[in-house]
Amino acid sequence: MVAAGLPEDKAQAWLIKRHQEIDAASGDTTQITPGPALSPAAAATIGAPVMPPPHSSGVPSGYQRKADGSLEPIPGGPADKSKTTSQGIPGDMTKAGKDYLDSIPDKSIATQAQALLDGRLAFPTGTALKSPYWQQMLSVVAQADPNFDAVNYNSRAATRKAFTSGKEASTVNALNTVAEHIGEFSDKI
Repeated sequence: MVAAGLPEDKAQAWLIKRHQEIDAASGDTTQITPGPALSPAAAATIGAPVMPPPHSSGVPSGYQRKADGSLEPIPGGPADKSKTTSQGIPGDMTKAGKDYLDSIPDKSIATQAQALLDGRLAFPTGTALKSPYWQQMLSVVAQADPNFDAVNYNSRAATRKAFTSGKEASTVNALNTVAEHIGEFSDKI
């Protein structure tokens, strides 16, 4: 081959260029990533894309890469400014409760906030809670229910579980049955 006898980085550059020519002719748009022997300067001499190091996605936090390679904010994520107020909190801040949740344009945020309020979803712990996204969610939850206390999540979750599948649920079901029988009995009198 032509690459024989070339220094390793030049040979690799030649191979990448050859693959690009073949891929272009076949319509394949797959990018060939230069290996460790190909320096960025060598990649530039053949027009090969300089890819970010393997440990980095090259995409800033809160963004995603579109099919054309450009960046866009993740919808509803920390970088999405299209549906938020100047404080970064979505929805109509003059409202509270269900009215506030209904005013949030991104329904997935409203649904997640309601799940947090109901105790169906636990708040993250540690450094995850410090992310801009979860800070925003805390603000959304606080606006929806100013009396909400995340510290009480365990009690809310335990109460919800007890009244949906525990002994308390059986008691409520029994009381409903008694009320129904009393109603039927009073109709017969």
